[in-house]
Amino acid sequence: MKKLLILPLLILLILGVMLDPFPSAPKQEIQAILAQSSKIELVGLAPEIVRDENPALFGVREVTQRRSLSEAEQSRVRAALQTDMRYRVFNVGKCFNPRHGLALTSSSGEYRLLLCYECNQMELFSPDGKHANLVPLGGSSAETLNTLLNQSPPIGTQK
Repeated sequence: MKKLLILPLLILLILGVMLDPFPSAPKQEIQAILAQSSKIELVGLAPEIVRDENPALFGVREVTQRRSLSEAEQSRVRAALQTDMRYRVFNVGKCFNPRHGLALTSSSGEYRLLLCYECNQMELFSPDGKHANLVPLGGSSAETLNTLLNQSPPIGTQK
């Protein structure tokens, strides 16, 4: 009987460690903007930082692909990222070479979310250019974003 009681307690303990019941303020901000955005555009990025001022850049990264998402695709992206942010991430790297970006349009302007699945971190830029600290990110949403990006040709090859 004691063994039957220990198993549910062990499962609850493991879930308590993995789930993030008290997300950080930057993570909460990203979750809120993601939920309230009226339009999401998916952007493929070259990981290198570009120092030149250029309106074709996404922040300081060169855009390699750009794709406006349908309502259904936006829902898929929101769900995938919300799932990633629901869990704690214990292992993050230091590289931050984002290859994915999201342009999130809301009533307060366009936010840019840079995502690096190599180091499991993301960074949010507000419409006024301010950015939040790097926020841990799970990696399961990478498959969703890659699938959507692969449905659009690289920039420069479009007709």
